[in-house]
Amino acid sequence: MIKNNVINAIIGTNVLVFCGWNYSFMRANGPDRDYRLLAWCQKNLTCSPSNLSRPWTLVTSAFSHNNLIHLGINCYVLYQFAPFLVSVIGAHRFAGFYTGSAVISSLASVLNQTKYEKRHIQGSLGASGSVYSMMAVTTLLQPGMSVALFGVLPLPITVAFAGMVGWDVFSLLRSSMNNSITDSAGHLGGALGGYLYYLWRFKRRFRK
Repeated sequence: MIKNNVINAIIGTNVLVFCGWNYSFMRANGPDRDYRLLAWCQKNLTCSPSNLSRPWTLVTSAFSHNNLIHLGINCYVLYQFAPFLVSVIGAHRFAGFYTGSAVISSLASVLNQTKYEKRHIQGSLGASGSVYSMMAVTTLLQPGMSVALFGVLPLPITVAFAGMVGWDVFSLLRSSMNNSITDSAGHLGGALGGYLYYLWRFKRRFRK
């Protein structure tokens, strides 16, 4: 029951924040052109160098989506992978892991955003960094697991995750893709966070 509660709470929060974003768009595009709520969302629900004065955005941005496809993909992957991790580390530890992953992912994103004016203004948002962390830990714990690419093509999780990380490294390094709407730095930060958590939690020889 607790396992389902923590996963449903995360997904439910993502959905509520998504509704808030879309209501702010509706207000901004309505006859009164009221941009106040949209400005509030931009300041409090995205991570960016200018938003570091509001440190909570390192976490709130990971529960923030303003695009239905983005929301759907992240919630679907969360629903697929979270139950396994919750069963291994427990609901309370999973909540801490998820939050910590969000912070590491957001910091990586902010560090990368300092280079690019477009991202600096718009900021970054989405649960992808925490999702990458979950996939990293799951891959290390269950390398023999299979996943369905696009819900159809079965692949070993090691191949699928390596491909995702490889694509993000390529996207980050290729200068012509610097203005991509995909936050590759945040993805890689999340993957790194998952790897570090695996070393700390499961590799006892690294502990003092």
